[in-house]
Amino acid sequence: MFASIAAIVKVRDLDEAIALANGRRYGLDAAIFGRDVVKVRKAVRQLEVGAVYINDYPKHGIGYYPFGGMKDSGIGREGIGYTIDFVTAYKSIIYNYKGKGVWDYL
Repeated sequence: MFASIAAIVKVRDLDEAIALANGRRYGLDAAIFGRDVVKVRKAVRQLEVGAVYINDYPKHGIGYYPFGGMKDSGIGREGIGYTIDFVTAYKSIIYNYKGKGVWDYL
């Protein structure tokens, strides 16, 4: 069985909180609650996780946005965008809109 665990740990400051979170071998999700936009953005940039929730918690369906962890969490990225890429064969098409063919340049 798999279950999420939320640990509440007292830290001195944001830097210690980020170091504590990044010091683990897993990095699936993180939730940040705060009003200081500068500190929240710093945490978002520095946290080594697959998804960051700001003033919210993981309750949304994972099919609507890329989902997956970092480090030893998850097995890659999932979500409709990644699924479309997986089943799509890309082809570059170059079209000369001037109406001249290669023979017109010789």
